[in-house]
Amino acid sequence: MSSYIDGIGEKTMLKSKSKMFKGLVEKIDLALSEGTSFDEVAGKLKNVHIKIGDEYVKPLPTDLCTQLAMNELESR
Repeated sequence: MSSYIDGIGEKTMLKSKSKMFKGLVEKIDLALSEGTSFDEVAGKLKNVHIKIGDEYVKPLPTDLCTQLAMNELESR
């Protein structure tokens, strides 16, 4: 019985993480599509945040924001 309950908890936690990841991807996509200059795109990416518990966290490091912004602008 315990393993069944643990399994339900794991599925709920995975669903929650999946929802959080989907939200993060949507925010990144929006930031990439709204900017017109490198500074604007990188700045929007740097301000992307997610809520974990009671805190808001900016999960994207500056180097990743820079690389994503450069890639986005090169592909346009």
